[in-house]
Amino acid sequence: MDPDTIDALTYNISTLSDGFALNWLVFSDRTAAERQIELTLGVLNAWMAAHLDNTSGPAAHPSQASPAKLVSWVSVE
Repeated sequence: MDPDTIDALTYNISTLSDGFALNWLVFSDRTAAERQIELTLGVLNAWMAAHLDNTSGPAAHPSQASPAKLVSWVSVE
């Protein structure tokens, strides 16, 4: 993978997780957090589908994957 793509992916993941974490710290709303996890995964999924060479077919819709598995380090309880 191209180093510029790795840098961009790293930046996007950092930005998305930072925004999610800050929102959780401010509001502590489980329902809102679950919606934000889906939104965050959707944004990341769309970016990856647009920028990475995906020869395995279209990217999965975020709701098909368990947010708990993808962001297991985040506790919304």
